[in-house]
Amino acid sequence: MNKIYNVVWNKARGQLVAVSEISGSKGSTGTVASADRVMARAEGEAAVSRQTRFSWVKLSLMSLSVFAATGWIATDAVAQVSYAAGYNASAGPGANTGYAPGSPWVLNNPAFSAGSLLYGTAVGNYANANGEGGSAYGDHASAIGRLSSAFGAYASASGDGATAMGTSAIADMPYSVAIGLNAQALRDTGAAAGVQDSGGVAIGWSAKAQGDSSDPLHVSSPTAVGTNAAATASGTVALGEGAQSSSYYSNALGAYSTAGGPGAVAVGGGAQATAQGAVAIGGATSVNNASALSGFASATGVNAVAIGSGSQASGSQAIGIGTGNVVSGANSGAFGNGNTIQSSNAFVLGNNVTIGSGLDGSVAIGNGSSVAAANPTSSATITTASGGQITLSGFAGANPTSVVSVGAQGAERQITNVAAGRISPTSTDAVNGSQLYAVASAVDSAVNGGGIKYFHANSTRTDSSAAGTDSVAVGPAATAYGDESIAQGLNAVAGVSGNTAVKGDVALGSGAQATGGQSLALGANASVATAGGVALGAGSVANRAAGTYTDPISGSSFTTTMGAVSVGLEGSLRQITNVAAGTQATDAVNLGQLQSAVSQLNQSIANISNGGTNGGKPAQQWATGNPSNYTAPVASGAGATAVGSGSVASGSNSVAIGDGASASGNNSVALGAHSVASASNTVSVGSVGNERTISNVAPGVNGTDAVNVNQLNASVGGAVNQANQYTNQQIDSARRDMYSGVAAAMAVAGLPQATGAGKSMVAVAGSTWHGQQGFALGVSTVTDNGKWVFKGSVTTSTRGGAGATLGAGYQW
Repeated sequence: MNKIYNVVWNKARGQLVAVSEISGSKGSTGTVASADRVMARAEGEAAVSRQTRFSWVKLSLMSLSVFAATGWIATDAVAQVSYAAGYNASAGPGANTGYAPGSPWVLNNPAFSAGSLLYGTAVGNYANANGEGGSAYGDHASAIGRLSSAFGAYASASGDGATAMGTSAIADMPYSVAIGLNAQALRDTGAAAGVQDSGGVAIGWSAKAQGDSSDPLHVSSPTAVGTNAAATASGTVALGEGAQSSSYYSNALGAYSTAGGPGAVAVGGGAQATAQGAVAIGGATSVNNASALSGFASATGVNAVAIGSGSQASGSQAIGIGTGNVVSGANSGAFGNGNTIQSSNAFVLGNNVTIGSGLDGSVAIGNGSSVAAANPTSSATITTASGGQITLSGFAGANPTSVVSVGAQGAERQITNVAAGRISPTSTDAVNGSQLYAVASAVDSAVNGGGIKYFHANSTRTDSSAAGTDSVAVGPAATAYGDESIAQGLNAVAGVSGNTAVKGDVALGSGAQATGGQSLALGANASVATAGGVALGAGSVANRAAGTYTDPISGSSFTTTMGAVSVGLEGSLRQITNVAAGTQATDAVNLGQLQSAVSQLNQSIANISNGGTNGGKPAQQWATGNPSNYTAPVASGAGATAVGSGSVASGSNSVAIGDGASASGNNSVALGAHSVASASNTVSVGSVGNERTISNVAPGVNGTDAVNVNQLNASVGGAVNQANQYTNQQIDSARRDMYSGVAAAMAVAGLPQATGAGKSMVAVAGSTWHGQQGFALGVSTVTDNGKWVFKGSVTTSTRGGAGATLGAGYQW
């Protein structure tokens, strides 16, 4: 027979009730016949266990309802179908609501009919199963939620359908699970009315799954698995010891991993993804939508990515892929190992490259490449092997913002397989070696040996400059400033810089300068500074302005001249040879004409010295009479003659004739009162301030005869005319040469040239200038890329001179 339980009739209930045979009422033990007393005891007083038979067990009153065919069979515990075992254990109906027909439990348990109530089970000291259908097993275990279960000391399942298993485990979130010492599956106590989180899972010592009603989708169901793992937001997962997932939909997988941002993912021991959308895989850190993969990578910038051991991406939207990359610049990326980027929008593809601050936009490609700041370049001066310089300008892309480097100083790299770049004035494409070779070949053909036929230039100095309209400059550093000016030769200058009024100058020769306007400087360092002036010959200077000239002999005035002609320099004079005899008044005379005139003058003087007759002697010589104031003449010189009061002839063989006449010079003659002849071999007919005219002089015949004015005028006039004619002829000849040179230059300027890329042209041109004609034959060609234009020409004129030109130009 059962020694513990006995069945008695409960009159009040109208049914049999099972009671313990070891329980007692107020200190006594035995069977109670009346079920009413058992029910009253169960409902009003706590059952007290006794140790009369089981001294080592404290067993309280058990109440068990037994279902009979006629209806419910209730125990004397609090409610129907309840079971409570243990000191102060309690099993009650909770809300005491019945299951509605069709509920899952009722459907699976046909023994219960619609409207039946399901009661709990509590086993353990102070165990509490007050939730409908709850189960509490363990000291102070509590199953308060509907259909909840609590297993273990102080385990608590207060949420509907919750399960708490383990010492001090807590599952107060509906339908949650907490398994392990101090494991917690907690609801959000601050949720708004009508908002409820559920379904959390916490497994492991001190694991925590915390609901979060702030989730806009109200998903909840956090999951934390592992010692001290914590999933504290809706839809989160924390898997591993110390794993932390604190923002909705985040996942932390791995010991001590952290997923702190919404939707963040941290995978691996110590991985951290602490901002929205961040991804950290491996021992890594990821912040602000960043991603970090591999052991101890760190992506702490907004939307940054770090992949590889030790890689760091701290700049906004920075990327570091590889081992040991450090990228702090915004929008920058390093692909390789050991790279450092401190500038924004910079990229490295390679290893061990550093892009410091202040180099935004730089790109380094290749191991050990280096970058520096970009250098704006609008022009470039190239020094040739011979020391000359070539200046290139007009570059497109002259203000770069950054650089691309494929190597470093001493570790340069070739860039191979480069497609041909576009070539135009605005192109910024890279060119390949074949394009450069084509340019070099064209330049070599034009400059060295194979250039334009009949014209070559060999210089590395600064290029010439034709600044004036319709001007021509040929030669190193030759400059034609003025309109219609010509400068030819090293450093030749025609015109004045900034003075448009000075034009038409011609400077031919090294260092020649024609700056007067319509002036001509012909010869090395020849110089003309006056309008219309002409300097002929090296070093000649023409600085006398045009004006009016009066002949000191004839008193005639010449009309205003066009300018002076110089064939030398003061102190450095030149002869003009092969001068034809002048025939006109303004002609130059030659030496023969001048010598003839001088001979005639000498003959006239000789005739006078010989007493007035050609080759004869005076009829007589005498001394004048003795007036009252007469002073006897003195002839003290050897062979001297003195005639006249107070006359003195002190010079050897001197003659003094006239009152007070004095002839002190040897072989001198003083004729007339107070005449003075102090110089030897001279004839004087007066004195300073008292000059006389010799009249009635017959024309001289011999070379030493004196000539009269008519003869002198005729002689001098003829000589001057011849000289003027000669000079004019020479000037006219030089002018015609100049005009023909200008005409030849104009003919060259009139030559048309090829304009299309890859085209060539042969052209002829003619011109006329001041009655002289020029003719030119030219050839021109344009390189296939249209950049370079080469042209050359030969020219001649009606004066028979010939010349040639060669030019090259670069257009964009």
